Amino acid sequence: MDNEVYVLDSTLRDGGYCNQWKFGYENKRNIILGLEDAGVDIIECGLLCKGKFTEEHSKYSDIRQFLESIPEGRRNSLFVLLMNYGEFDIDLLPENTAGDLDGIRFAFHKEDFKNAIEQMRGIKRKNYKVFMQPMVTVNYSTDEYMELINAANELEPYAFYVVDSFGSMTAEEVKKYSALADYLLKGSVVLGFHSHNNLQLAYSNAQLFIGETAGRKSIVDCCIMGMGRGAGNLNTELFLDHMNKKYGKRYKVEPILSVIDEIINVFYQKKYWGYSLPNYLSASYNMHPNYGSYLADKNTLTISMMGELLSLVDIGKKNTFDKGYMENLYVSYMCANELKNKARIEFSDIFAGRDILLIAPGKSIDTETEKIKKFSVGKNIMTISINFDFSLIHTDYVFLSNPKRYEEMGTDDGDRLIVTSNVRVRSSCRTADYLGLLCEEECIRDNATMMLIKLLINSRAKRLYLAGVDGYSIGVDDNYTKYSTMLVTSAEHMERMNQGMNKMIKHFGEEIDIQFVTSEKMIRR
Repeated sequence: MDNEVYVLDSTLRDGGYCNQWKFGYENKRNIILGLEDAGVDIIECGLLCKGKFTEEHSKYSDIRQFLESIPEGRRNSLFVLLMNYGEFDIDLLPENTAGDLDGIRFAFHKEDFKNAIEQMRGIKRKNYKVFMQPMVTVNYSTDEYMELINAANELEPYAFYVVDSFGSMTAEEVKKYSALADYLLKGSVVLGFHSHNNLQLAYSNAQLFIGETAGRKSIVDCCIMGMGRGAGNLNTELFLDHMNKKYGKRYKVEPILSVIDEIINVFYQKKYWGYSLPNYLSASYNMHPNYGSYLADKNTLTISMMGELLSLVDIGKKNTFDKGYMENLYVSYMCANELKNKARIEFSDIFAGRDILLIAPGKSIDTETEKIKKFSVGKNIMTISINFDFSLIHTDYVFLSNPKRYEEMGTDDGDRLIVTSNVRVRSSCRTADYLGLLCEEECIRDNATMMLIKLLINSRAKRLYLAGVDGYSIGVDDNYTKYSTMLVTSAEHMERMNQGMNKMIKHFGEEIDIQFVTSEKMIRR
């Protein structure tokens, strides 16, 4: 081929979003050794930033800490670290005299690029190879991009990148930005491509990039098994194989496969990365992937509703995930769904002084059905099922706070339904104020069971019995009685929800007598 293509592996940095950069000391060294054995040209060994990190992390607060973590006996691969603009004081970066760290990849957003140029100039003066990483390249207009390239020509970094931060770049956009950079950029500067896989285009776009930049040195970034935030990145093993078959390169794929088998698979089992509808939606709206995954973790919105909500994100908020902003937007969106014909009622007229059995859709209602039946028979107990209609006994009411679950029910039963005001209903029914029932714990802010308990306390109920309020376990099949209600999310998020529910039930228990009918599993009172 006409150009020389270098492969840069970013597993220890970009893959760190999947495990909080806690790869483990030996795993870090073995990943680097595997990449060196494979002949990978450049290894991004982690992230250089402020903070306190242990030897288990691939985040480093100083170069000395990094040097202590790499295996002895450097071979031919270049070692680099990534620095995000504003996350490290370059005055603390030592002069690169020993050459143990070859370069710094410097990532920045459009609004920071002029200040970023000055910082990269300082890094270059300290004898590091500078990799210039303009995040979300598609956010630059043609004129802005040309200005950026002119600044790069003045700086003369080791490499200048086309960066598909959100995995949203089309083939036409890859061609446009690659061709412009190839034409305008000084020939001494290596041209790089960093992509994400939200639209499943990372592999094809990388091949397209190579074709568009023929005639100059270039770099393509990838990660082992595609490990990375959201939908992940281009797969190192796939791209090495492609380079061998298409261009006669001699990378060794087997060492990468061994790293997958012995190390990466463990992280994959703990936190899945790869294609998903939330990642697709985020890329479709050209925004940070955490916006889509945050809404997916809510498990309350239909896909069309998620799309509607993402379309409301302000353009200035798209590049960096703002959790507080997204939560406020989510609540505002849910409140905006109120229909004017909903007639609110005084629920104390129904629930005051009553013993009430709440039936949530946890798996225990399948395994302990007889216990529920026996408990509910022959007692003056009111029954309410939560976000589904329990078929094994007739419940007095069905409480619905989740638009997805309302749509699944298909038909309305106005006499039995109690619906929170965020749900778009087809006919009039008893309505509870959504905003007034939100919990203090953010991770379960609009959890249906917690909202119903709050409603019943406000309505002066006497005593509450809980069935199917199991908490969350990692195995998705263990969480819900119905397949359609299953929650697929990270173990970390499930644990936060369990902690939130534990805290709220303990708090509610100070106001009303709460007893469990079925095994609570992950809930600890």
